[in-house]
Amino acid sequence: MRFTRAVFIRCIGGIFLLAFLSAASQMRGLYGSQGISPIGQMLGVAQGHPGLGHLLNYPSLFWFDYSDSFLVLLPLVGAFFSLLALLGILGGPCILISWLLYLSIVTVGQEFMSFQWDILLLETGFLCIFLGSWRPFDFLYSLIATSGFAAKIPEWMVDRTEPPIALIWLCRWLLFRLMFQSGMCKLDSGDENWRNFSAMTYHYETQPLPTPIGWFAHQLPDPMQLFSTGCVFLLEGLLPFAIFFGRRARSIVAIGTISLQILILLTGNYCFFNLLTIALSLLLVDDKQLLVLFIKGDLRSRVENVEVPKVNQLRNLVVVPVVILIVFLSTCRPLLTMGGARSLPPLVSAVLESSQQWHLVSSYGLFAVMTTSRPEIAIEGSMDGKTWKEYIFKYKPGPLDRAPPVVAPHQPRLDWQMWFAALGSVFDNQWLVSFAEKLLDGSPDVLALLASDPFKGQKPKFIRANVYDYHLEDIGTLMATGKWWKRKYKGVYLPTITKNQG
Repeated sequence: MRFTRAVFIRCIGGIFLLAFLSAASQMRGLYGSQGISPIGQMLGVAQGHPGLGHLLNYPSLFWFDYSDSFLVLLPLVGAFFSLLALLGILGGPCILISWLLYLSIVTVGQEFMSFQWDILLLETGFLCIFLGSWRPFDFLYSLIATSGFAAKIPEWMVDRTEPPIALIWLCRWLLFRLMFQSGMCKLDSGDENWRNFSAMTYHYETQPLPTPIGWFAHQLPDPMQLFSTGCVFLLEGLLPFAIFFGRRARSIVAIGTISLQILILLTGNYCFFNLLTIALSLLLVDDKQLLVLFIKGDLRSRVENVEVPKVNQLRNLVVVPVVILIVFLSTCRPLLTMGGARSLPPLVSAVLESSQQWHLVSSYGLFAVMTTSRPEIAIEGSMDGKTWKEYIFKYKPGPLDRAPPVVAPHQPRLDWQMWFAALGSVFDNQWLVSFAEKLLDGSPDVLALLASDPFKGQKPKFIRANVYDYHLEDIGTLMATGKWWKRKYKGVYLPTITKNQG
């Protein structure tokens, strides 16, 4: 599994890189001093260092500095170290730094960093700290070891040991939990749309950010939608069990899971979630299977036959406690959600509860309840309270003639959160009131999160928000009018506010 391990670590480094670059472009608008949810207000601390209790309960480097410049610097530093991991340089240490920095962002991220793929990246990244090489150029060495130049590479620079199989199985266990829990939550929710196999007739239209291919998938006849719903249950609920039934069965799981993720990636914008799940699926295959895709002929045979030293015993001293911890957390964590933690010894309960802040083990379950309608919030501003101009977001549905975007692996956090806000009320989403207030202030950092400023730098005197029902148009209307969407006024979401009203 040396080659597979090296490819996997590189993939995780690349995904961290994408996550950091996406976050860096939005940090000031979301969390800056003039942002929607300033980190300084959340932390509620003045200058100085936090106590150990603060760091353990809310692990974040932003305790030490939450200035606007540091908000951007931290993800850029994370991007640098994740790039090194992508290049195969000191994968273990670079993933460790990337994990700590991304944990710092997620800890203070509030609504905008509460997505399951952020947690999944942290859980995967934690395992990669111990799975990755702690010596430089391990991946490069594996490729040139049989070229005749291997003797020129100092041995101390290379870690050619086999990765501990227990860590490989922890990653497989994570993939199993991700897929199986995603399938079971759809049944446990009691949602009739999943139980009668009609969920996919709504999914492509009502998902947060559909793609043009998602629009096409929505046009498919109902029998195809019923069939695709059945495939979801098969691939998420049943197929994951084959992970535990040998090499050939795991290959089938890898093919099925990767195929599902590619289809989801093509029809919807889900940040780096699909890429991360595909990366985890790579660990279901071994070196010989993966080498077929990357290296051909005699070179592949020589790489396969490179002499492998025994597993590094020093690494086992670290790996064993990690394996015990993850197995313990993943088996006992359900007790927290079921309210059974009180029956556990106090020390065990404390470990389970504190581990949640570090996201070492989490529960998963996407689209447990299928949304059957698509409310969209339209934010409008006015200088006189009579003539209103709508703020256009970069990616979420707004203009009826704008095609659904392709934006993943970047995640526009504000656009995504607007989708969730539309499913509730303004009382459940006080951050949206803060967003409206920042528009009244003309905050350049917040306006940078939008497609354009309808007031060209001037501060509007009034802000309001209305709700519309959006539906995808059929192919005939699209060809005739150029409109991808149609909408109908539903009601007021946020009554008119002014700066004086706060």
